[in-house]
Amino acid sequence: MSNVLHTLIEQASEKADAIAKNIAKTRQKLVHGQDKLNMLQTYRDECQNGMHSKASTGMTGQQLRNQTAFVGKIAEAIAQQTREVEFLNTTL
Repeated sequence: MSNVLHTLIEQASEKADAIAKNIAKTRQKLVHGQDKLNMLQTYRDECQNGMHSKASTGMTGQQLRNQTAFVGKIAEAIAQQTREVEFLNTTL
C-alpha cells in the first residue's frame, strides 16, 4: 500500500512541477509580449508625430499616403499583439 501511495504522491508532484514550469513560461511570454506591444505603440506614436511634423513643413500626397499606410500596418501589428497578450492573460 505504501508503494502505491508513494507512486501517487510522486506523480502528483511531477504534475505540479510541470504545471509550475508551464505557468512560468507563460508569464515570461506575457512579459515579452507586453514589452513588444509597448514598443509597437511607442513606434506608432513616433511615426505619427513625425508624419504630422513633416506634413506641416511640406509633404507630397504620395508621401502622406505611404506614411499613413505604414502607420496603418503598425496599427495592425498592435492589434495582433494585443490579442496575443490578452490570450496569454487568459491562460494564466
